Amino acid sequence: MNIINELETKLYFFLYFLLSGLLSFVNYSVSFGTSALNLDQLKSYFIENELILFVVAGSILLSVLWIKLSRVLIVLFTIVFSFFQLQLMNGQSSAIIITSFFFFLLVTFFIFQMAVSESREPYTARGISPFQLNNILGFKLPCQIKHNKKFYSGQLSNWSENGCYVIMDKKCHLAGNVVVSVSFNDVNFVENGSIVKSVKKNEYGIKMLSSKNDNSWLNLIGILKERQITLEFLK
Repeated sequence: MNIINELETKLYFFLYFLLSGLLSFVNYSVSFGTSALNLDQLKSYFIENELILFVVAGSILLSVLWIKLSRVLIVLFTIVFSFFQLQLMNGQSSAIIITSFFFFLLVTFFIFQMAVSESREPYTARGISPFQLNNILGFKLPCQIKHNKKFYSGQLSNWSENGCYVIMDKKCHLAGNVVVSVSFNDVNFVENGSIVKSVKKNEYGIKMLSSKNDNSWLNLIGILKERQITLEFLK
């Protein structure tokens, strides 16, 4: 299964904003019949169009630093980009500009869907603190993470079929593939997963690699749902 971690997601956003900015320059060059390979003209374009330079640079920076803003940034970026492209198309019918603009909108749709999908996953953020969970249910959801033949203990903070967010009892360095083990009602549920987010070596987002064994992660989630031990009911 292909795992997209947070760093790769940020890279996708970085390339999307950067290449979209360059595409605006290419369309500008096509519109005025000049070469898109002229670096001096590229500099002049962004100097003269400070708004699009600001939006491109700001979107790249903010999407890398605060990935949760990606959806808002994509919407704002699309509005600004579309405004510039529609200006270029005003009174013209260049097939290159029209085709590239359509391609931009198509890519934007898929990038936005990816941003929405990722933001809803439990492994992207904390859900409920172990202290709150203990106050509501009278117990926590402890787990063990196996990494490089070593075991590290922590507490579940967010969970669903696709993965979980874990607050570790002690700081540790986890990366790549891990094995997640959760003991619930004297049954040990074990699943392979991959680290997709790390916060100060104390909190980790883990995306599960689904299996079909009897004591898999999906079986645990099914039991928790039956007992209404989900964030929707706990919050």
